[in-house]
Amino acid sequence: MKNVFPLVVASVIIISSNLYSEDLEFRHSQTVRLTLSESYAFVLDNNVDISIERNNPLIRQWQIISEKSVFDPVYNFGLNYIDEKEPTASLTRLSTGLNMMQSDRLDVTTALRGLTPLGTSYIVGFDDFKTNGTTTFFKSEYDALFRLGLTQPLLRNFGFDTNLAGIRVAKINKKISDDQLRNTLMNKLSDVQKQYWELVFAIKDLEVRKESLELAQTLLRDNKKRVEVGVLPPIEITQSEAGVASRKEGVIVGEQIVSDRENDLKVLIYNDPREIISNNLIPVDEPKIEKMELSLKKSLESALRNRPDYIMIRKRINAEKIRLKYYFNQKLPEVNFVGEYDMRGIRENFGNTIDRLNSQEERAWLLGVEVNIPLGNRKPNSEYRISKLSLKQLEFELKKIELNLVKEIDNAIANIKTNYQRVEATMASRKLAKEALDAEINKLETGTSTSHDVLQFQDELSRAKAEEIRAIIDLNKSIFQLYLVEGTVLHRLEIDFEEQAKKADK
Repeated sequence: MKNVFPLVVASVIIISSNLYSEDLEFRHSQTVRLTLSESYAFVLDNNVDISIERNNPLIRQWQIISEKSVFDPVYNFGLNYIDEKEPTASLTRLSTGLNMMQSDRLDVTTALRGLTPLGTSYIVGFDDFKTNGTTTFFKSEYDALFRLGLTQPLLRNFGFDTNLAGIRVAKINKKISDDQLRNTLMNKLSDVQKQYWELVFAIKDLEVRKESLELAQTLLRDNKKRVEVGVLPPIEITQSEAGVASRKEGVIVGEQIVSDRENDLKVLIYNDPREIISNNLIPVDEPKIEKMELSLKKSLESALRNRPDYIMIRKRINAEKIRLKYYFNQKLPEVNFVGEYDMRGIRENFGNTIDRLNSQEERAWLLGVEVNIPLGNRKPNSEYRISKLSLKQLEFELKKIELNLVKEIDNAIANIKTNYQRVEATMASRKLAKEALDAEINKLETGTSTSHDVLQFQDELSRAKAEEIRAIIDLNKSIFQLYLVEGTVLHRLEIDFEEQAKKADK
């Protein structure tokens, strides 16, 4: 038993080591060189949020069909067999000598009923009754009835505005869902662009940290030689070693930041966890410094034409106006014109019954008006008031969006201008930091400076390089942000929205 325990522990250690080595092989086993355009393509194909949003227009399309179904005709068919026996009244027994009345009847009913967009409800029906019993002297008798009925609302539920309101609102909701999809596409593309450049910055910042480490290591090697020949005191080695240790810690932190930014991009462009774990992304595009024409007026005009959120609120206002008309109509009394025309034929066989029916000798018609006045009518009145207030709220939301558009565009343009200035300033700062470091190294070689001072100048150069990279990255992000607030992202990237929307069918 004592010999078994060490074997178990050894086995667990070996298995764990194998699993760990397999995990290391699985992680970052494939290097993917990725352009920004390819990142856009990946997010459009794989992003889960986009896939969810793509289904909403299809759902709305089926809701339109569902609303139209109210005008689908309905066919009714009924088949009943009835067997009746009941005692006769005293007077009937005396006059006929019958103690029991009995009959069996076969009823066949058919009807087609429906509703028109004008509000007219109709029914076309044919009934045939075959009766055999006491009343027919136990002979078969056929009773056929053809009927045509119409009910036309004159106030409530009258007209196209009322009866087509549901379909019109559903169509607007379909267009709104298209705008929501467009908005989701734009936002996800913006997220990808931001994360791509953040990964680029993290990698370049790591390169700067490694360069700073190399400078500190070079300084340490040179100082050791200078101490050996007696040019510098031993304390300079200690200061140099501290600088190297500090920069090593900076490199470790930088590597973790690269890994974090890489994962941020992966979760946007991949929908398979295995790809997130196994792929090692290498962004190949470089941030550019491009001048562009900036115009608040043109950008605002573009936003009013293209911003999905602005377009959606206007469509919601149109939908609420349709509802308001509908609810106003529902406040009215129900006044209906009714008409019915019947033809009937009763004979001993079915053929003669149909002939009698066609002769129209036995017919009846009806014309009239039905009036229903709800007392109180609180539900329609409440729904009308709610719709009226909702419309007012939407109009305020539209005004709020218009005000925010001006602010967002003005801020975006100002941010671009600021980043242009930052790029110029950080370029100059990086050049001056390099010159200052070279001068300080020369002073150290002549004994008029210290390693501590040189390390500080190295830090300043590293910060200047990182700030220059950050300014260029921020410039690229701010330009894309202007495209986003203008609502022109898809146009700028030459992405066909209709093609993207069709992917939900696949």
